[in-house]
Amino acid sequence: MNKGKLLAATVIVLGAAYVGSTWYVGKEVQATVERLVAQSNERMAKLLGPNMARDSLNIEINKYERGLFSSDIVYTFRIKDAAGKPYDLMLKDRVLHGPLPWEALREGQLLPVLALSRSELLPTRTVQAWMDSQKGASPIQVRTRIEFGGKGSAEWTFLPTELSEGGRKLSFSGGAVSMLFGNDFKDVSARGGFDALDFSDSAGDDSLSLRDVRIETQNATRADDSVRQQNSLTAAEVIVDEHAAEPLKLGKVAITMDATQVGNMMDGAIRYDFGRVAAGAIELGSFTAGGKILRLDASAFTALAAEYDAIQAKYGTDQFSMTEEEEALLRDRAMALLVPKPSIVIDPIVWKNEKGESSLRVQLDLAAPSDPKTQDVETLLSEIIQLAGLDLKLSKAMFVQAFGQAGEGTDDRLQMEMMGSELYDQYVGQLQQAGLVKLDGDVAAGSVLYRDHKVTLNGEMMTVQELVQRVMLFAL
Repeated sequence: MNKGKLLAATVIVLGAAYVGSTWYVGKEVQATVERLVAQSNERMAKLLGPNMARDSLNIEINKYERGLFSSDIVYTFRIKDAAGKPYDLMLKDRVLHGPLPWEALREGQLLPVLALSRSELLPTRTVQAWMDSQKGASPIQVRTRIEFGGKGSAEWTFLPTELSEGGRKLSFSGGAVSMLFGNDFKDVSARGGFDALDFSDSAGDDSLSLRDVRIETQNATRADDSVRQQNSLTAAEVIVDEHAAEPLKLGKVAITMDATQVGNMMDGAIRYDFGRVAAGAIELGSFTAGGKILRLDASAFTALAAEYDAIQAKYGTDQFSMTEEEEALLRDRAMALLVPKPSIVIDPIVWKNEKGESSLRVQLDLAAPSDPKTQDVETLLSEIIQLAGLDLKLSKAMFVQAFGQAGEGTDDRLQMEMMGSELYDQYVGQLQQAGLVKLDGDVAAGSVLYRDHKVTLNGEMMTVQELVQRVMLFAL
């Protein structure tokens, strides 16, 4: 065989191999996409409950046209609010089959991939105004790389947007999110953010401004099929009602969430940090609020929420009177939440300023009663509440400075501080006289713990009745 024929044969063989491998990978891509959509819906069903997920949030493949070298897909993300109003988001996806897509080769990417994807938003009633603001262009652009072995990456780009309708205006700087997938696409990490978002409504003189927002999330599935989610959001500044007489300004905002779910059971924690809080010219200091819930039955919770939403939608208003049957149904849903003995903790709320800090911690451990239908409220509560605890610390110096911030000018501020000092002494004195708090320097501290039908108040054991008497003494 001469060299020309050998070269031609080689080209034919390589071409056939390329076409064959691309055809085979195209089948694998379709199977992977369909599996990932089903997997996403299954995860939402675990989190929300099967009925809630099916009716309120799911993903559908509306069209899958598989070609030899590429495929065209249309997805719909279906969302319904509490009133049942639908909001549909549709994505058009152009998928280039691996192992060596021609576009990747042109860009110098020589490593084999399962597929490359280019996605954009399609117009629907939900996003029509957003689409119109881009003069027909997609305001969202997604570039995805799906690798072999259950790995991949995606880059989401959100274009700058200016929207105006009636008296409402929205201005968005544009942003980006980078995502990584692993563990057969079960693990997802993402990082991104945007520089500015401004919303205003002239009808109610309402406004909201966000600056330098950053988002991070990690979702990991462990060997025992438990799922851990870690999310964080930070913002350099948040301004509410900027043009009001006393706008609320929050600086160095951070929100973190950490949750682990095994089956229907979930443990979760959330924390809010505000490095600076100001109402107009009044500097209030900084706030931290943390909370967690243990042994939450996610399916029971969503069933309760869905039942209440259904009843509310039936009456069509927030103000309504339920029938005995509806009350009994909600009661049964609520009692199902108590079976795994959930625990709710606020741990802690801390308010700081230049002069000191105050804090509050609350814990509530609950359990299902032996007879959920009993009409004896005292018996019912004594069985439901297994533990209740409260710890409070209130700094006089902190309170006085915060109170004085309401004054205008030096003299007025001093007068307000004197008034704050008098109020603190008056009420803390009454609490101390009733035995509800103790003084440690300029800090009033109180601790109460209820467990096994007994109460410990500031280290002193007593009955529930004795605690009620002390509270009544203070109230009077």
